[in-house]
Amino acid sequence: MSASNLGSFDQQPREVVFYTFDYECWLDSDLPELLDPGVPALVIAPVTTPALVVVAQVVGTMKVRLSVSGGKDQSQYKIDVTVLTDAGQIKENEIDIRVVDN
Repeated sequence: MSASNLGSFDQQPREVVFYTFDYECWLDSDLPELLDPGVPALVIAPVTTPALVVVAQVVGTMKVRLSVSGGKDQSQYKIDVTVLTDAGQIKENEIDIRVVDN
C-alpha cells in the first residue's frame, strides 16, 4: 500500500517555506484522538549536496508543519511523513518538492 500524497510543490533553494497539513479528517471523530506531540518521523530522498533540510513539528493537536529549505537546483525530492496518534494509529503521507532556482 502506498502513502497518500499531500501535494507537489516547487520552491527555490534559498527559500524557507512552511507547509501545514491538517489530519483532522483522518482522525476518528468518535474518539478523543490526538496526534502524538512527538516529532513526526521523516524520510527524505534522494540525499544531495546541498541537502534538502526539513524540520517537522506537531502544531496544536491535529496539524503537522514542515519547514523546508535548501536542496540542489533541478532536483526532485520525496518526503515521507509518518505520524502517530495517542490511540496508536499510524499514518504515512508523502510530499513532493521540486527545487528550481529561477
